[in-house]
Amino acid sequence: MSNPWYIYVDPITGVLKNLKGITSAMLLHRWESHEAAEQIMALREKSPKINSMKDIQQLHKHLFGNIYSWAGQFRKVDMGKGDSNFLPIAQFSKAVRYMDGLLSKYKLADEKDKSEIAKHLATILDDLNHFHPFREGNGRTQRLAIELLAKEKGYDLNLNPPDNQNMYTIYMRGSIEESRELFAELIYCNLEPTK
Repeated sequence: MSNPWYIYVDPITGVLKNLKGITSAMLLHRWESHEAAEQIMALREKSPKINSMKDIQQLHKHLFGNIYSWAGQFRKVDMGKGDSNFLPIAQFSKAVRYMDGLLSKYKLADEKDKSEIAKHLATILDDLNHFHPFREGNGRTQRLAIELLAKEKGYDLNLNPPDNQNMYTIYMRGSIEESRELFAELIYCNLEPTK
C-alpha cells in the first residue's frame, strides 16, 4: 500500500474508492453523475459566495461528499491528462495564495463591464483548471465556481447546459489548449444579466 495512488484507486479493480463500495467504473460514473448533478442544482439555489480556495474546497465537498471520503481535500498525487501535467502538489501552497489573489482582484471588477468580468472569470477558470486541485471532479467544481462568481456580479452563466453540446465542446477545447481567450469568449457570449 505504499503507492500513493491507492489512496484513491482500488488496486484490484482500478476503480476510484467510493463510499458505496462500487467496483464497476460504469456504475460509479452513473452514480457520481447523478449525485453531483443534484448537488449542483442545490448549490445554484443557495448561491454561496466564493472568496477563496477554501470556498472552492467546500464546493467540491458539497458536490462529492456523498461519493468520496476525500471530497473537499486537495489531491495527494501528481496527475496529468494526455501529454499535459497539472500543477505538482509541491506547488499547491503557492497556487492557493495565487488563486486567492485572483479571486480578490475579481471582487474589485466593475460589474457593469461585462468584458472585464469575462476576462477575470476566464483567468480564474484557466488557472484553476491547470491547478486541478482535486483527484476527481475538477471540471464540475470549477464550472460551478465560475457560475457562482458571475452571479455575485449580477450575471447568470451556465457553462454546462444539458442541451448545448457545442458549449461543452468549446469549454473542453479551452481546457485542453489552456486558452484564456477561448474561455473569455465563451463566458462573454453566455453572461446574461440576472433577471
